[in-house]
Amino acid sequence: MTLQKRINGLNVLGSRFPHNRLDSMLLEHEIKPSLFSRLRLFTAVYLSKCLTTDAVFETEQELLRNLESDYDSIRNITPNGMVVPKRHLTLEYNLVVQAFIDIIKFCNINDLIVSWHIPLNIRIKTGVTNPENIGRHHPTEDWHSDSWAGESSASVTTHIPIFGDVRRNHLEFCSPPNHFEEHWLGPQNSYRDGKSIAGKYKPVAAWARTGHLYFQDFAGLHRTARSPDAGMRISIDTTFVLRRPEAIDGIEHAWRTEERADTQFLNNVGLNNLLYFPDGIDDQVDSSSGFKHPTNLSKIHFEDV
Repeated sequence: MTLQKRINGLNVLGSRFPHNRLDSMLLEHEIKPSLFSRLRLFTAVYLSKCLTTDAVFETEQELLRNLESDYDSIRNITPNGMVVPKRHLTLEYNLVVQAFIDIIKFCNINDLIVSWHIPLNIRIKTGVTNPENIGRHHPTEDWHSDSWAGESSASVTTHIPIFGDVRRNHLEFCSPPNHFEEHWLGPQNSYRDGKSIAGKYKPVAAWARTGHLYFQDFAGLHRTARSPDAGMRISIDTTFVLRRPEAIDGIEHAWRTEERADTQFLNNVGLNNLLYFPDGIDDQVDSSSGFKHPTNLSKIHFEDV
């Protein structure tokens, strides 16, 4: 019964935009080229400002080469590959968010979104696994639902590959069994603690491609997968609580309740709203528990003049 409620909710979501139904828990939408080009441009600008060198790039390949050569010197990347926004990156980060939200607006689903998890994650996944990351609580290389890291289990994950070797370094998905149970989506101290749950799932014959937006209900699982000789991949991911035709009581870690924004706020980012990050490059946020985002985010609203 509960799994059918989730299927019904994703049916309503998918009715709003052109999509491929890859699985009961997974939708794929090809992004309008002009909107995707804008997202790529602002992501490239954001990443270029994270570099410690003044390299000039005119192609995706040049950007990737600079990121690979400078990667170990970039101080705002977590072991999980998240490129953490800092105070000096506030403007560039907000441009990325604005471009992402314009893609969501084109899907015509704002009324189906109760709230977003913020901030959005801009992520670099190198071609080889970071050994420092594998021993942490919630490495994306393990099968997981984002609810295992404390986000509301009533949510949907969004994922957009932007640049890089997404054929050999990509997100892959798996699908829940018919006897799925809601309590499987409660917070886990480690993604490894969910290994017995993941063992009940079946792989989906699909992988995330550049220029496509993926919506996966939290009842599905996903992970970063790499093939031999994989290159670097850059992507964006975040989640939102879905307004469903049949209510689901979401489970959420208390720390995550402060990491929320409604659609009205995000729709006005770059107009009279701003996501502001007060920390400098030397400031470190303790997110070692895995249940807190590694930023101290402030939401700013500028009153109309």
